[in-house]
Amino acid sequence: MSRVDRKREREGASTTSPDPYLESAAALLPTLPQLDGFGASPIAMGESELEAGQIDPHAPPEGGFRLDLVLDLDHTLVHATEWSHASASTGAQRFFLEGPRRGHYLLRARDGLRAFLEEARQIANLYIYTMGSRSYTRQVLSLIDPNKEVFTEKVLCREDGQEEIFPKSLAHVCEAEHRRRYMLVVDDREDAWDSISRGHVLQIPAFRYFRSDGAAPAADPSGADSALYDVLRVLQAVHADIHEGRHPHVPSALLARRRAVLHGQHLVFSGGLLNDAPLNQKRSAYWRLAEVFGATCHLRMNEQVTHVVSRSANTNTVGKALETPRIFAVSPLWLIHSCSRWHRQSEEPYQYSLATTSPRNLDIRPADIKAMVDRVLRVLPPTLTKGERLQVLIKYVVPHEHKEHANLLLAKYEQESGEEVRRKALEELKQLAGVEALKTVLQACELTP
Repeated sequence: MSRVDRKREREGASTTSPDPYLESAAALLPTLPQLDGFGASPIAMGESELEAGQIDPHAPPEGGFRLDLVLDLDHTLVHATEWSHASASTGAQRFFLEGPRRGHYLLRARDGLRAFLEEARQIANLYIYTMGSRSYTRQVLSLIDPNKEVFTEKVLCREDGQEEIFPKSLAHVCEAEHRRRYMLVVDDREDAWDSISRGHVLQIPAFRYFRSDGAAPAADPSGADSALYDVLRVLQAVHADIHEGRHPHVPSALLARRRAVLHGQHLVFSGGLLNDAPLNQKRSAYWRLAEVFGATCHLRMNEQVTHVVSRSANTNTVGKALETPRIFAVSPLWLIHSCSRWHRQSEEPYQYSLATTSPRNLDIRPADIKAMVDRVLRVLPPTLTKGERLQVLIKYVVPHEHKEHANLLLAKYEQESGEEVRRKALEELKQLAGVEALKTVLQACELTP
């Protein structure tokens, strides 16, 4: 065996084994703007359709400082698919679309949408900017805002039959540059926006409830999607940063919040994670992602290193980390989830141990569990039901590889009336989350352990 082959074996860096997390990491990175379709622009839906207002560039904010929140629709707030007789419609609404794409469709709103919109409108004016057609946009808004109480500002979309793909721009929302300073965009596609607007975009993980064929929900649609709660936390922080004078505008506040996620953390990558950039490992998706969110990356172990991020526990670098109490050895999902949620995640659910070859959930002190639950509860909208709070909190105490199974058990515990079924579901949840963790979560949701 050659020296190179021996090194690959030690580091777990197989050139033929695909990295299941690389695409997720790359999707979170800033990208170049699209260059086609310049000259085209969206239309503003009129008052006769949605009672949509127009921005007065000289009007002061009412009721104190408010942000302007520009929201995308598809894969950000909702997911729609063509309806078929085989479609599974649990939690979805059905509508009929006229025009070029005439037919029946199913629409699924993202988890927590109603509560998110209610909380967001307390500190921001809400706008819609979608590449969907006029007919489609009208139908979607009639389902998610039937009383026209939330989206009272401008709604931008494409005209029915309009085929041009053009970069979105905040200049389409408001021509007055000084008003655009306070605009924050939530979209699953940062690359859909022009370069000037990019600094205003808070990218959210794409919401895909249905399979691509539209025949049934995706493999894990029942898992509580906490993305809108994460966005709400950042939105509230950015609003406070500007209102209290810490930052002059949205791009500055967003940049600071992004860099603060992993500030002070020093990372080394192992297990072949940098193989997507063999000529210059600093161009790897993982390396760039970590730096964008404030971490400092190193090619080799040194005294500054705080984390070893690896696809495998069977590498020399992970072994060294496990022998050093101050260094965490974690799965790449720790990095991806921290960045996608704009909040450094607890290492425990992603951590390797000397006894296992996969991340495990370590024993956490009850006081730490209580503190974590309290932090999450502070950013959850008060309008959530006990069951909705439970869906969010359970994700924080169950190891990531068991979340799908935990969601199924949670559904049994909430929906089944038989005591024996509920008891068995609760026992299994205890095995996954730990007795103290589950007890703390149930008590926080005012449910009986």
